[in-house]
Amino acid sequence: MWRILVWVTAVLLVLAVAGVGAAGWYYSGKVIDPAHGGSYPLEVTAYSGGRVTLRGGDDTAAPGVYGLTWADGNATLGPVVSARDGSVVREVERVRRGTLRPGVRAYLDRWMWGHEDPRSALGLPYEKVAVRGELGDFPAWRTEGGSGTWVIAIHGRNANASEALRSVPVFHSLGMPVLGISYRNDAGAPAGEDGKFHLGESEWRDVAAPSPTPAVKAPPACCSTASRWAAASPPWPPAGSPASRSRD
Repeated sequence: MWRILVWVTAVLLVLAVAGVGAAGWYYSGKVIDPAHGGSYPLEVTAYSGGRVTLRGGDDTAAPGVYGLTWADGNATLGPVVSARDGSVVREVERVRRGTLRPGVRAYLDRWMWGHEDPRSALGLPYEKVAVRGELGDFPAWRTEGGSGTWVIAIHGRNANASEALRSVPVFHSLGMPVLGISYRNDAGAPAGEDGKFHLGESEWRDVAAPSPTPAVKAPPACCSTASRWAAASPPWPPAGSPASRSRD
């Protein structure tokens, strides 16, 4: 009997180790593989009187102000009115673009402004620029300011520069120019050699590319969904820097 128990225990241990290894392999791929396609787990079941009813997802009743983004539109959601029977009713502060109607598939947008830019989201003038990096030109946008301190806004994994728009009003009120950047394997940016995220190991070079001095260092690109980096420097962009030319 004891031999059977030993064999059963050994088999269970092997299966457990294999299961942990398989799960680690699967989820590590989720972390380093770029995924820029949209996923729309929520269904709009009603919209009237400045209120929208959403079904699906597990965070639609989260307190706060969020974006609601669908394939061709975006709205700003306010407080929760009610939540019951798998549906959540929220106030709609504004439909920013597109048509919000029953049947629309969407997702709760913690960036607030989906894939918008400083002008469409915040009413701020901005300029599209290209930052020259070791892999080529990286698309970016720049807001103006008269401060001698400028800001490089770094977004999180599988995101884009629009994620940084939430912080721009604060820096703009302080007169700081803001550069919203992209880095390797972002949508529209040059791909890395293996096409995978390195969680800051290689991306830092793209973050540091617009710096006017090699002494300025960037934080890892993996560590926050809304990282910000302010560097004391001359007004951005310095004359002759790679980021000083506009993109069409």
